[in-house]
Amino acid sequence: MKYFVHNSFEVSSLSMNPLNAKLYTSFSNALVIDDDVVDSLITKIVLTKSGFAKNVIVYNSIPAVSEYLGVVSSEEYPQSVILDMDMSYQKGFDFLCFLENYPSFLKENGYLYVLSSSFTMMDTKRLYRFSRVCKFLQKPMTRQLVWKLMDSLES
Repeated sequence: MKYFVHNSFEVSSLSMNPLNAKLYTSFSNALVIDDDVVDSLITKIVLTKSGFAKNVIVYNSIPAVSEYLGVVSSEEYPQSVILDMDMSYQKGFDFLCFLENYPSFLKENGYLYVLSSSFTMMDTKRLYRFSRVCKFLQKPMTRQLVWKLMDSLES
């Protein structure tokens, strides 16, 4: 794991003030699953620039992710997944059900975050039936949101 510093008070810049900085642990690999090319690019850039993950892998469909998981070794699995719940071809719930076939994926130190622009209370209740889901995130992905995620990881 890699360590990085962020400044809670200088949100608009990447300059660091050591007096107001926090130390975080970033992930080696993160996986973004979102069928919207623009949203997935924004998420990738924010995760990378914020130091959330060294490598951010993006897939725009669940079948592509299943193919990826079929060929990558379990040692190379991403430690965190950002999943869009409202995709046009398949829903994020389909991916959550699909994950049941990969028990080693995210089993110990993995984090699964759900990202969406709209979500109903019924969806929220259904979502938390999946034990691997850590948190629901509201689009768009921002640096401040990533820092809040990392604050929760460190506490």
